[in-house]
Amino acid sequence: MCGRFVSARKRLELLEEFAATRDAVAADRQPDYNVAPTKRIYAVMAERAEPADSARPIQSASSSVRGVAPPGES
Repeated sequence: MCGRFVSARKRLELLEEFAATRDAVAADRQPDYNVAPTKRIYAVMAERAEPADSARPIQSASSSVRGVAPPGES
């Protein structure tokens, strides 16, 4: 592995910073300073409030915090 990935932010910090409107995480995750490709992490995802139109700028978006599973795990 040529780089390291760190997951040190708390779920509530992510909710506040990104003004997330939804939280799909059932339980808090512990900080991990050596995240492997097979470990679960938080992800903040932006969703458009209306369909994209190349002639108009995005009017609004909402964010949600989700627990992300490694590829192949559901």
